[in-house]
Amino acid sequence: VTLPANLTIFEGEVFRDCPSLEYIEIPGGVQEFGSFTFADCIQLQTVILHEGTRTIYSYTFAGCTSLKTIVLPDSLITIDDNAFYDCDNLEQIDLPLGMTSLGARAFYSCDLLTTVVSGDYLTTLGEAVFGACPKLSSFNIAPGVSAIPRGFFAGCTSLNSITLPATLVVIGDYAFESCSSLEVLTIPTNVCTIGQSAFSNCTSLESLVIPAGVATIENATFSGCINLSNLEIIGTITSIGVEAFYRCESLFSLTIPDTVASIGYGAFSYCISLVTLDIPSNLQIITDSMFIGCTQLSTIIFPDAVSLIGASAFEGCTALAEITVLATDPPILEPSAFTYCEGINSILIPTGTMETYMLAVGWSDYSTLLSEL
Repeated sequence: VTLPANLTIFEGEVFRDCPSLEYIEIPGGVQEFGSFTFADCIQLQTVILHEGTRTIYSYTFAGCTSLKTIVLPDSLITIDDNAFYDCDNLEQIDLPLGMTSLGARAFYSCDLLTTVVSGDYLTTLGEAVFGACPKLSSFNIAPGVSAIPRGFFAGCTSLNSITLPATLVVIGDYAFESCSSLEVLTIPTNVCTIGQSAFSNCTSLESLVIPAGVATIENATFSGCINLSNLEIIGTITSIGVEAFYRCESLFSLTIPDTVASIGYGAFSYCISLVTLDIPSNLQIITDSMFIGCTQLSTIIFPDAVSLIGASAFEGCTALAEITVLATDPPILEPSAFTYCEGINSILIPTGTMETYMLAVGWSDYSTLLSEL
């Protein structure tokens, strides 16, 4: 379809679900599209937009599963939410260099999208713009961007490299979740927030430095990063969330700052290479399942601030041999805290506390292993 040159506006849904439409050329007089204009035109393969169009509104081409070629004019400023959602056959998109805004899920689930060319003015980004685009290998994040929104690259399993701008402050929840080809990433020093599951299941990621401004490692931030072996925490984080490092199977050591006052349950569960870890001096509670399945953990020292060791905290830590407890008042010990830890041969406690520990619930079960420092 070639439209008349004097056309200036499309009403929403005007061509929606036209099953035989394969080609359309839109004159430059059309500056805006209504929502769903070409949605679900399953045979549409080629779209040419002429100079003058400034905005593509939400769902304009959503569900155009045969769309392969689209020519965008330099006048285009904004692509709105879900505009190209589920365009399964779209392989490449050249965004105008002066474009400034990409809406939420603009290219979500574009299964074959491999290449996106963009300029340095694209600083307004919505959530999950490239979510579930398994072929996307790279994308230029413009200077000036301050936040990678929630789920922006989630499920981009071919994304292998990305350069984050120095202006970045926030990495949102699930931003890089399941980017399983991402090996190297440098987090800019200005970043102060890394959201929950931001890097979960980034199975090729090997090393990372967390900048000084980050105060919290959120829930499941690095969950399933099975090749993460080197993690450096700079600065004064105060908390580590639930399952933050769950199944980080290559992580063999980690230095946690003493500023950390809380660690969520299962935070280091099934870190099967973890040999040593210093528990922060201000930590009071060892939460349930914190170290469950850490089969190489051989020694542990509980600072004197620890008042509770939770259920299954060290369950299945088969290499655990020596435990040191620095608290003069025995911490509450849940019955299953050391289940399947048959290798424990020594529990060291403060001088002069033997009688107290021998009478304490839980600790009395290990009476033959207790000795004073």
